[in-house]
Amino acid sequence: MKTVKNRIAENIHTGRHSGSAAALVLSAVIFSLTVFAAAAAVPSGSVAAVSHESSGNGKIYNNAGYFVKSGDRVWFRRYGADALEHSALWGDFLSGPQVAGKSEICWYDEKDNSVHEAFEDAGCGKIICSGGRLYLSEIVGHPAYKLYSVRTDGSGRKEIGDGQYVCCSDDGSIRVSANTTTGKNSVMTLTVSDDSGMIEKYGGKTDVEYLAAKNGYLFYEAHDFAKNQDLTIYCRKLTKTGKSVRLGIVDDVAEDSFLKIDQIRIKEKTVYISYESDAGTAAVYQGGGLMKGTLDGKDSLKKVKTYGPDTAGVPYIVLKGETYGTLSNESSDLYVDGTDGGLYLYDSLGESTQIAVVCDQSGTDSAQNLEGAEIVGDCVYGMRDTMIPDDENSVGWRQAYSLVSTEYIRIPIFDGRVYVMDTVQTGDDAAPAQDSGKTQSKMPSLPLRSGDDAVALVKMYLDDNAEYVPSVIEVDSETDEVYTVHAYDVVDDGGGDSHTATYNWYDVYKETGTVEPEF
Repeated sequence: MKTVKNRIAENIHTGRHSGSAAALVLSAVIFSLTVFAAAAAVPSGSVAAVSHESSGNGKIYNNAGYFVKSGDRVWFRRYGADALEHSALWGDFLSGPQVAGKSEICWYDEKDNSVHEAFEDAGCGKIICSGGRLYLSEIVGHPAYKLYSVRTDGSGRKEIGDGQYVCCSDDGSIRVSANTTTGKNSVMTLTVSDDSGMIEKYGGKTDVEYLAAKNGYLFYEAHDFAKNQDLTIYCRKLTKTGKSVRLGIVDDVAEDSFLKIDQIRIKEKTVYISYESDAGTAAVYQGGGLMKGTLDGKDSLKKVKTYGPDTAGVPYIVLKGETYGTLSNESSDLYVDGTDGGLYLYDSLGESTQIAVVCDQSGTDSAQNLEGAEIVGDCVYGMRDTMIPDDENSVGWRQAYSLVSTEYIRIPIFDGRVYVMDTVQTGDDAAPAQDSGKTQSKMPSLPLRSGDDAVALVKMYLDDNAEYVPSVIEVDSETDEVYTVHAYDVVDDGGGDSHTATYNWYDVYKETGTVEPEF
């Protein structure tokens, strides 16, 4: 049997991932979790992740994401205290920011673990990096957004048009935006390198909605609720000359319910689409199914299997050997378990592995919500909100929460610790986040560059496990793969004599940062 690390390491190198039938899983890279918890991180678990690389402008990871890595810099938006609503149902603050408040575009330096502010903006949503410029969305009213580009230092701003960016091609030259200014279904605009564009149409109309971007293909749906609730699925290559193909219709809808596309998976030229039918404001599951078709085949979608309301939900599609293309904003399958506060990843075998514990559940007075969590290179980045219940703004059974603070967190691969890059306190009367009593140290970059990094990791290891910290911790020896660290005290024997009292020896692996005690 493979160990967890070996199994996930294979997943990283092959770029394969898929899912399983577990609950709480979302196929997109953004997801949300609310659990009642003390507002503190509990570093634990083992990290497993899939990295995706874009090659148009050097190495760009997770382009068109909330966190985008270019070189040693990870770009993200740090929302100001007044940039998000202070109360939201389910604590879902990121899904639709309505306030044009002050925020900053920042970058995190993976070399020295520091955060730098580049320039201010009043934006929201995803970031695209291409040709030395950032492409961003700015709020001009709800639900109205406008697009602009700017140099990485904030200069040379260019206005582009209306909408929000949702994905882009691997080199950033093709950017897809969802225009929500109409208040109707999204209008998909394909924006190319010269900032001109085209609008996706069906039947002479422009009422379409973005679904996903995978393997160089854009998927969107079209429907007319005035006539029926069927969904027509279209796809097109993400190129200037690509033409839309109508894959087919999903019409298996239960009475008084609505259809929702769950997943889109691709293997070679075959596309697999799962869907479900939900009813009422509580979105009660009524059943669903699985369809498959050919990427370039008109009306090729056919039903493979259907599921009734007695099932737990539509099982996740597992395609062994499945590979994703260069569109990294739709990365691997992350989910959060509300019972243990753990962040999990599904691998290519449909098995899950805990990456880290993201919520401490020792308290009941506050809650935490993980938003915008994405795999970027060899780390998971995300925004962890600390909230308190807001009964005044709750609607029926739908609980509202007031935002207390937002932590921008980083979880390195094969580490399992949660590192806080930055924290924003929300509102003048915001209560400070509860302290777990543990210091969240800055994680050295991987692979380790010096013996000092190995010593720092041993100190973190002792702190995380509430162990005694000896007075001397130093590197004793080194091989190509491992630093051996000696932790000891110097005991005074009197008369100018002394001896060392060894607490333990630790092997610190350069590539992964793993710390293994000798005894």
